[in-house]
Amino acid sequence: MSNEKGSHLDKDQLLWAVVDEAELSSELRDHLSTCPLCRAEKERIEQDLARLGQMAQRFAPSPRREVLLPVEESRNSSLWSWDWRVVLGAAMTTALVILVVSWSLFFKITPEDRLARLTQEMWEDERLMTEISMLEEDPLPQLFLDVSAESFSEIDEEFIEFIVPIIEGETLSHDQGKRGDKLC
Repeated sequence: MSNEKGSHLDKDQLLWAVVDEAELSSELRDHLSTCPLCRAEKERIEQDLARLGQMAQRFAPSPRREVLLPVEESRNSSLWSWDWRVVLGAAMTTALVILVVSWSLFFKITPEDRLARLTQEMWEDERLMTEISMLEEDPLPQLFLDVSAESFSEIDEEFIEFIVPIIEGETLSHDQGKRGDKLC
């Protein structure tokens, strides 16, 4: 890419030369001004871009209607030319403030009301904690308990021992006297 090695400008450098030749280093600008191959390549890129612009102008659809920008109306400096939206917003804000103040004066919350509300919240919290502790013990719904046979009172540990007896001290193999009784 340097002039000493005799190399030419690459595509990126040629594109930079088309966009803004001042962005190139002085060494590359000198090479571009003296090298006919690089100049021809730069001119070819410029011609391709010009052809692309002409094609875009030719094939782009024309607007269906004329675009008009709104003209700003001149405002009088009189006091009666207020913007009605501002006036309406101020009136609504004032009405809202009056409503909130009158509501708070009319419906005062007494300490007894606060205590009753606090008690109600505590009962709801206690009910929720009870429900959570029940779910910790048995999280399955009753339908699934019926399917899994855990809700039947007839099936308990004694019944399971009857079905699958626990054998203590006995070997599990029936081949005690035969070959292979020693484990390696």
